[in-house]
Amino acid sequence: MKHLLRLAAEENETKERRNPETMAHVTKIEDNERTGGQTADSGVKPAAPGTADERAMVRQAQKGDKAAFELLVHRHQHRVFAVARGILKRQEDVEDVAQQVFVKAYFSLKRFDQRAAFSTWLYKITVNECWDLLRKRKAEAMLSQLDKRDRAMLILKEVEGFSVEEIADSMGLNANTVKVRLFRARKRIVEYSRREEK
Repeated sequence: MKHLLRLAAEENETKERRNPETMAHVTKIEDNERTGGQTADSGVKPAAPGTADERAMVRQAQKGDKAAFELLVHRHQHRVFAVARGILKRQEDVEDVAQQVFVKAYFSLKRFDQRAAFSTWLYKITVNECWDLLRKRKAEAMLSQLDKRDRAMLILKEVEGFSVEEIADSMGLNANTVKVRLFRARKRIVEYSRREEK
């Protein structure tokens, strides 16, 4: 849903700010990390961001040491959950995002250059994954405003890259009808977006 996702992304750009709950979670975690204290929901004392210990552990994980990566996950999972919980409402979404964050971190780890702390890098991945999920949900809500035929047309045009003529042939319609229905479908999506913005 490239076009729809762009539309949803534009609408969300002005809303992509940490809410107070997110800030409270993050501030508490950052204070614990700076002072070397233990967090309320983890029995493991996290390495202070940017310390030689953590940098060495990251380097080991980058070389394929799964045990080192698992330890990094164990040390920082509380942060990921806290940040996700501050943005998302549903616990299932928080858990799904947290899992996706660590999967993405694992496969992207070799590209992590350690110019920032590992925890900061994870935080950015977490926030991005949360907003991606919210944008996807928004796009799905937009599409649900359309009937099945118009939804199919819009997906064929915007996602699959079909021409108007190809859509017309595949659906047994003339090209002008497809153009009109696509125009109306886009208009309805925009109107829905504006209503949600208010």
